[in-house]
Amino acid sequence: MGAQVSSTNGDMLAVQSLSPVAPNDASFRFMDLPPELRAYVYENLVLVGKVFFTPDWYDVHEGRRFNNHSEYRPPSLSILRVCRAIHDEAEAIYLAKNTFVLPPLWNYMQPARAAGEENALCQGKSWLFSKAAFHMVKHISVGICVRTCDVPCTMGRSDWNVCNAKHPKTVGQWTTHQKMKYAHRKAIAWQDLCCRSVSVAIGRFSGLQSLELDFSNAYCPVGCCRRLEVAWSYVLKHAKDIRILGVGIRAERHQVLMDCDIPVWPYKGPPGMRKMVFSV
Repeated sequence: MGAQVSSTNGDMLAVQSLSPVAPNDASFRFMDLPPELRAYVYENLVLVGKVFFTPDWYDVHEGRRFNNHSEYRPPSLSILRVCRAIHDEAEAIYLAKNTFVLPPLWNYMQPARAAGEENALCQGKSWLFSKAAFHMVKHISVGICVRTCDVPCTMGRSDWNVCNAKHPKTVGQWTTHQKMKYAHRKAIAWQDLCCRSVSVAIGRFSGLQSLELDFSNAYCPVGCCRRLEVAWSYVLKHAKDIRILGVGIRAERHQVLMDCDIPVWPYKGPPGMRKMVFSV
């Protein structure tokens, strides 16, 4: 069966099912080189520092994770198509030594998508990387914002029908403010579920060493209040170094520390975690 590998042409990294090239004398002389020389070649091709997945205008201008993104060249992944042996060696360097700046809704894309979690916007999208990423990737960057949600966090017909059924005698008398308050509460509940899905997906990276979380745009769907909630039990599961972006004021930092069950600061973190750093 063909190997699943990634390729890029300045766009979303595309993963294809490819069969290794038929062995011949020319293609396998490279494997006779010392491992150090082969690694040097791989690093020059696939090691770029940060791998971006076609950030759009909002990503670039509203978030912190894409600062200077244009200075990073795309990886040259055609080396992964040569043969299985080269693919395995090069992919190990590509996954382990780069930081993957994951796009919105990445947890609904392959291979991160959990069973039963479907999203129309992500159907037909290329794989982000192969399944090997879950034990090979060491560095990822994730944004927490309303774009994390797979559907708009707004009240629809069915939501109001449920509301009318629960409050048949009073809902018709609600003021605009009361309706807004109810819709706001429902939207936040849905947003929290979406953020939990992201957190669970982060927890699947068993080899994770560093995690960057950007809360710069962590607002409720209306934009009137901050939402810093993630499922920290999953987020802290494997990451040893955590960098928090966009949490500037002291009260917000205190909230994050309390949500992590970190009662005082500075704190070295739970067992296995070396440090947590805040960056405005």
